[in-house]
Amino acid sequence: MTSVPVAIVTGAAGGIGDAVCRRLTADGFAVVGADLNGPFPLDVTSEDGWQRLADHVTTRFGRLDALVNNAGIVHRSPIASHSLGAWERVLSVNATGTFLGCRMAVPLMRASGGGSIVNVSSTAGIQGVAHLPAYTASKFAVTGLTKSLALELASEGIRVNSVHPGSVRTPMTRGFESVEGIPAGRLADADEIADLIGFLASPRSAYSTGAQFIIDGGDTAGRL
Repeated sequence: MTSVPVAIVTGAAGGIGDAVCRRLTADGFAVVGADLNGPFPLDVTSEDGWQRLADHVTTRFGRLDALVNNAGIVHRSPIASHSLGAWERVLSVNATGTFLGCRMAVPLMRASGGGSIVNVSSTAGIQGVAHLPAYTASKFAVTGLTKSLALELASEGIRVNSVHPGSVRTPMTRGFESVEGIPAGRLADADEIADLIGFLASPRSAYSTGAQFIIDGGDTAGRL
């Protein structure tokens, strides 16, 4: 078993995921970046895919200290024209993918003596957003799952927290980059989100579990 802490990051090929991989690497983690087109190929909706990842981490490192469930997709549509297929796909990636990741990580973290799970939700996981019904529902699911698992796992030294970014400058938000209503007057950089996730993945946040960490430039300050 390696003495270096080990982290898995999903959605690692770009945007927030890439920034998190760089942040954790700089913090001394051995990082396994997983993505459909990533260093470790993973479809987060696949049980078999998660099992292959668990086997890889166990064989290569013998431990798991942090999991960042970051993979996600978005579909914009008013409810009257929102297809069932799009609804199911968004829920499958964002909510079920996070569930499968947590389920995979817990036995490995138990064997390692504890760990940190960071689930990337959204400000859409704490407030409604028009024309994003599937995305909003999926991110509320991530928020609720996080709190449930935090209660279940705290006594075993496994912490589970959610991060709630507002508008971030990433490929997924291209074309939807308005700063209207954001007190900070700008979008976040992915590195800023990664810095918060790095803190939560590390022992520096040892007393934080079941918490919602909002990072949105003050966007929700007057509404929540």
